[in-house]
Amino acid sequence: MIIKLRKKFTAIFMTVTLLTLASVLIFIALSTQKTLMDNCYATLSEQVTSLNGIGPGNHNRYNAKLMVLKYNRNGQRIDSVNNHDFYNLTDEELNSIALYCLKTNERFGSIPNYAITYMKYENLQETRIAFYDFSSNEETLQALYTRLAIIMLVAVPFFFAISYLLARWCVRPIDETLKKQRDFIADASHELKTPLTVILANTSILKDHSKQPIYTKEKCITYIEDEANHMKRLVNDMLFLAKTDALKEEILLSDINISDMLMNCCLTFESVAYDRKINIETKIEENIVISGDEGKLSQLCNILMDNACKYTNTNGNINVSLQKKGNLCEIVFNNTGTPIAKDQLNNLFERFYRVDEARTRTNAGYGLGLSMAKRIVEMHNGKIWYTSSEEEGVTAHLNLNISM
Repeated sequence: MIIKLRKKFTAIFMTVTLLTLASVLIFIALSTQKTLMDNCYATLSEQVTSLNGIGPGNHNRYNAKLMVLKYNRNGQRIDSVNNHDFYNLTDEELNSIALYCLKTNERFGSIPNYAITYMKYENLQETRIAFYDFSSNEETLQALYTRLAIIMLVAVPFFFAISYLLARWCVRPIDETLKKQRDFIADASHELKTPLTVILANTSILKDHSKQPIYTKEKCITYIEDEANHMKRLVNDMLFLAKTDALKEEILLSDINISDMLMNCCLTFESVAYDRKINIETKIEENIVISGDEGKLSQLCNILMDNACKYTNTNGNINVSLQKKGNLCEIVFNNTGTPIAKDQLNNLFERFYRVDEARTRTNAGYGLGLSMAKRIVEMHNGKIWYTSSEEEGVTAHLNLNISM
């Protein structure tokens, strides 16, 4: 599919580019030809109406080879003059073209089989015919056509290469999107496979022991309920990400005291931290108000706090801080524990990504939390990123705009 799309883009780029180039070259050729013809017409008009003709010392503006013949009303030649050796015509040829001009009704035109243009001027006493040697102009046009043809031949492979590179560049985001879509489907299927297997296995046990009292199968029912809830959370999270990708997820803006919200979040996780022997320390500046969606920002805080709790070592510390910096509020979640390699930090917000694949699903979740957190931050025009080091542990940084 991508290869076909790349070929299609290349063909489109080549067609548009070559049509544009051909149009420019044709315009150059036609405009040059018109300019030469206009110059020819102006020169002939000047010479045929001049009282002094083209005698010695009277040079035309374009230094063209010219000849003027004068005839009386009886058709007899009374004068002829030229400023150069004009076209090497014999007397017979000259008489032939002069007779052609006298007989024709056209005032301006070209002589058949000769690179000569003419202009005729008549009054009561005489008829004047001015001739213009167009051969040098034809040579100029021929040289121009040759150059334009060479340009076209050279441009075709050059623009093909450019078109091919542009096509690859344009298709790359599509290719990456399709790859992410395939990975997303594969990862989602993998995540759903485990709870479905547990549910089916416990359902089979219940069927095999259908005659036994239901209370004796409380463990199986609990497993089914836990895995069903896990699937529900996974489906809801995937639905949230799908809606935000399609720009269909709406946010309800209101003024929120982010200081109180963050403090409540820390209090909520105190019991979890106590069970894991984790110490939570807070440094939260009071009464910082921002504009945002209360439900989604609360979800954001819970995701980051939950992530910090999951990956903090036993007897470790979690430090949560909030402070105002200009028009921004900066929220920091820092936890001690195993640091994350720098090359993995940029991947943390990818869907279903886990730093340590060996971690169990119960502990590490299914890898959508940080993807959701990033989308919520982007919906609020904020910024989120992670840093990590041996000394400081793992730190989530979050910047949000303060209400003015």
